[in-house]
Amino acid sequence: MWRLKSWWSQSDQYDWVTAFLRQRGLIRSAQVILAVVSASAAWVPLTGLATQHHPSAMSVALAALIVGFALGSIYFWLTRWPTRVQSRVAAISGMLATGGWSLVQPVRFLLH
Repeated sequence: MWRLKSWWSQSDQYDWVTAFLRQRGLIRSAQVILAVVSASAAWVPLTGLATQHHPSAMSVALAALIVGFALGSIYFWLTRWPTRVQSRVAAISGMLATGGWSLVQPVRFLLH
């Protein structure tokens, strides 16, 4: 547990990136770009399911979860700039969603 706490309290580039964007008036542009990236993340599981003849219940459930997460992310990015903790949670959640979806892919070429 102490390793996780130590990692969580390490310095990062959040303040520098936020200040950089704010000084140049680019926060809103960054929000829109991140919302578009979130929207594209919603299409991945949807197109994956559309290409499967008989998707498993796990694939459908995980796709629904990821699409819901992506829609929530779109709303989040368009309404606010994240705090440091929100930024970390968003990054970790996105990585977990990507990894989870990758694990349930039934076709090997989708993994490469």
